[in-house]
Amino acid sequence: MSGRNDALYATHDRATGMLKQALAANTNWNQSIDFQTRSMGAMRASLKTIYFHALLHSIRHYAQLGTLVRQHGYKPTWAGDYLMMGVQRV
Repeated sequence: MSGRNDALYATHDRATGMLKQALAANTNWNQSIDFQTRSMGAMRASLKTIYFHALLHSIRHYAQLGTLVRQHGYKPTWAGDYLMMGVQRV
């Protein structure tokens, strides 16, 4: 299972690095680009909108997993908020 976790965390680290690079670049966030979706066809959105979507999209999946775990009778032993994953009581 460790190999799967390592790959998952490596993907997360790579994505976070890409988001940080985008913020550091001289980017026109109001520029719009065209892209193809699976269910709604061709769309157009600003880079700012796409960036925020990338930041917030994983929250939905995180909530879906938490709901699924609770629906199957498991009580999480951790706070569940991302902030709580890396903090220590003082």
